[in-house]
Amino acid sequence: DEANNDKVIDTKDAVRECVDKGSGWDPVTVIETILKGTTDGTNREAPSSRFVTRMIPLQSTCFASMDEICETTKFLLQRFLYKMEKKQEKDKQTTTTFGIYVKRRSCGHLTTNAIIQSLGAQVAALAPSWKVDLTAPTVKIWVEICRTTAGVSIFRVNSTLSAKTKFNVVDLRAASAAAQEDPVE
Repeated sequence: DEANNDKVIDTKDAVRECVDKGSGWDPVTVIETILKGTTDGTNREAPSSRFVTRMIPLQSTCFASMDEICETTKFLLQRFLYKMEKKQEKDKQTTTTFGIYVKRRSCGHLTTNAIIQSLGAQVAALAPSWKVDLTAPTVKIWVEICRTTAGVSIFRVNSTLSAKTKFNVVDLRAASAAAQEDPVE
């Protein structure tokens, strides 16, 4: 039993170690850069991709069960809160708001409302000062489910990753091209 106890890692310590060492890459940052280059015209030298139509910044994947999704979200939320605490030491921010967005495909065993209720309870437990705002949240919790696989992301909403982003690269390119052709005076 004592040998097994030595192997148990505190989740918060694992999160801190992962964030402090900067291990891995963050798909949110990568997609944010690509979408920004797509919409603001800074990525005009590179040819647009014919093969990528939609990019989703999934930070973690798991089995599509309520327990797995909640555990994955808990880990990501702890990591996000730790990063946020480090950033808030530098600049004071107002109240944080959040929205939970769920997209299910070919998944009949989980309901959107059940997922939102479970994740909302988790957010309330880990970040009690956060308030729900579905129209203009400052933090977005994104859950994608396809059959038996679920992907989860938690990211700060900004000008590139807006609350209404569907991560459709083709639509963003078309809208950007139309805006450049017809500038508003």
